[in-house]
Amino acid sequence: MYGLQIQKLLAKKELLTDTEDKIKLIQQAIQISDSNKDVEWSIELRLELMQEEIDTQHDHLSMQAISWIIGAYEQDPTVIEEDEFLWQYKWVVGDVITNPEISPSQKEKVILDFSKRLKRNNYSLRCLHEENLRFSNYFLLEEEAKKHKELMSGNAVDDMSNCSACEQNTLVHYHLSFSEYDKAKSEAVNILNGKLHCNVIPVKTFALLTLKLTELNQLDEAKEMYERTSKELFTGDFKTKNMEFVLMLAYYLSKTDNKAAWELVSKYNSNIVPDIFTQYKLAVLMLAVLKNTTASEIEVTIPNWLSFYSKENKYTKEVLFDAYYKFAATILEKFVVKENKPEMRSHLDVSLSRF
Repeated sequence: MYGLQIQKLLAKKELLTDTEDKIKLIQQAIQISDSNKDVEWSIELRLELMQEEIDTQHDHLSMQAISWIIGAYEQDPTVIEEDEFLWQYKWVVGDVITNPEISPSQKEKVILDFSKRLKRNNYSLRCLHEENLRFSNYFLLEEEAKKHKELMSGNAVDDMSNCSACEQNTLVHYHLSFSEYDKAKSEAVNILNGKLHCNVIPVKTFALLTLKLTELNQLDEAKEMYERTSKELFTGDFKTKNMEFVLMLAYYLSKTDNKAAWELVSKYNSNIVPDIFTQYKLAVLMLAVLKNTTASEIEVTIPNWLSFYSKENKYTKEVLFDAYYKFAATILEKFVVKENKPEMRSHLDVSLSRF
């Protein structure tokens, strides 16, 4: 009987388009499976939940799910092959690396456990080094980035490695962070010409290039990348995980059509609370748009979970800038403490100086 209940919920899920609604139905199915102690189905449903959550701005459900799956595997290794959940485990490891509220000791424990499972299933640590490289790229940690770039290239490509398009995008981001734009564009050539692509590439690369060109005030070339990004981003159903790219486009508009920038921000605003790393990235980009806004009064819809949200959707530039700055600085300090890297404290101001 309970199997039929689960099948009905999954069939209903397939008729939905909103990811958060899909996740709620999977959670209901998990509750039914767990209450009936059907471990194999509970594992399958949790893996499906993780597949859905990857299209959102949050990650907490996946962390809970992989922990449960690992626990079930440790109790009975016959319920699932270990390498059948390592790909999803990799997603969670990326979240652990970028979550400043996870302690250093917890982070180390997870990375050691993941590394152990990779090695005993004959995989290299390439994917782990790429996760660290992405983190270093964003926070402008050049020495760390160089180290992980070398370690990544020194480990073999295998079935746990990210796809060629994603790996190439990571290298593009490296050069955008630490080299000249032309070097980054050269690295991006096979993405720009369509030879490399996946479900997140090329839009991610296009958005990063738009951001950099706008930062450099090369607005004619930025316009072309803005248009290519928009075409990729707004074709089909919009996913909330892509709000970061929306704000990159808004940054371009902040220098070319400021009113349109704020209209874009409002149009794609989401009230779903994202993971804390995403909160920081979105705040930094909002500050970039604000920096290029000359109007003293702004009408914009922002997430209602922010402490400075106003239901009137009207703000003074000065107050909104100050609120976002303090919000971002508070999160950044958590990263500084977790990573024990005082040099990270400059990231916010360095980013704003570039914008």
